[in-house]
Amino acid sequence: MIPLGFLDFGFKDLIETTIIVMVIFYIYRWIRGSFAVPAFLGILIIFLINALVGVLGFSTINFILRRITDVGILAVIIIFQPEIRKLLYNLGQNTRFDRFFARKESESVIEEVIEAVKSM
Repeated sequence: MIPLGFLDFGFKDLIETTIIVMVIFYIYRWIRGSFAVPAFLGILIIFLINALVGVLGFSTINFILRRITDVGILAVIIIFQPEIRKLLYNLGQNTRFDRFFARKESESVIEEVIEAVKSM
């Protein structure tokens, strides 16, 4: 462990931080150049303002922003629906299980030969 003042930073923390950074990087690469980036930044700004308002103690604005963020989860799903669909499609297309579930060409040839022999 590396002591950082009151924090202890160990190997587990390094792995966890690396995973988080990689996930954020791949999400950014995935949505870069689409409508999702400005929308994501707008949502991030609303969350930051909500946190700031909570710290400053503005109860009415905090109440309004909390209601917006409560509905925001559904709004995020609706706004990012094309990107979510694309992600799910890509996950389904690039699975490692394709080789187990896909019919091999040799299997279909064998079945055709069997059918031909049966018909003789």
